[in-house]
Amino acid sequence: MPCTCSLNINKINTKLKNRITKVNISVSVVAFLVALHQNKQLCGLQGLIPAQKFLKRMQLETKGNNLQIFTKIPSFVWLIDYEQHLDTFLDYTALAGLALSAFVIIVGGANWFIMLALWSLYHSIVNVGSTWYVKLLKNKD
Repeated sequence: MPCTCSLNINKINTKLKNRITKVNISVSVVAFLVALHQNKQLCGLQGLIPAQKFLKRMQLETKGNNLQIFTKIPSFVWLIDYEQHLDTFLDYTALAGLALSAFVIIVGGANWFIMLALWSLYHSIVNVGSTWYVKLLKNKD
């Protein structure tokens, strides 16, 4: 009589992995929702600390070297004209992250490509709003 223990353990492991993925992606949903509702007011074109000043400073520090800029601050923002379209970029990046996160929750899992896309979208927002993230982390101490 074959042992069915390994089959049950595999099913449990798969269910556990799916639940962990859903919990982690739920955090992403909240993060992208917050980004959608607050980033323009914090670091948008007319925000409290406009990100375009930070981005211009980074371009000056790297002397316009695109590879150096992208390795120092990995973000899709370098692919757009951030002086005019930063608010739109922030909105669409947050919406894309929210849509991908919702897709992962509905499906119950994701492949490496979707996870890489979520990571890239998240870091595109975080690196543009780095001033706010640094201030929040420093205020906790």
